[in-house]
Amino acid sequence: MPDTTLSTAIESLRQAFDDLTSVEVLTYTGSLQDVVKADPADGTRKRIDWNAMRNFQLEGTLKLAAATRIDVDYDVINFRSETDLSDDLRTLHDEALKTSLEARRQFLEMFVSMLKG
Repeated sequence: MPDTTLSTAIESLRQAFDDLTSVEVLTYTGSLQDVVKADPADGTRKRIDWNAMRNFQLEGTLKLAAATRIDVDYDVINFRSETDLSDDLRTLHDEALKTSLEARRQFLEMFVSMLKG
């Protein structure tokens, strides 16, 4: 029987490395019910249930309109829907990608700076 603790640790490291060495932006369109809920802390403010959205645990429909993945070696994979990508969604996707790349660049610069001491 394989050591599940070791297997889990290796998989966690693999996922962390993948997260550090790639940028992935997914843009969806559709209709969801119950995506905004009362904040459990005070019951009055409204919050988006991001975890439920990410895990597709809400009623409604989501369609992938655009997806981009950029690996550390700059291999790029793109997807653009033929029917569900309006000009507004394309702009939103492109701006999210630019923001993600800049945030990743700044994070890596900070990490390298910390290593240098």
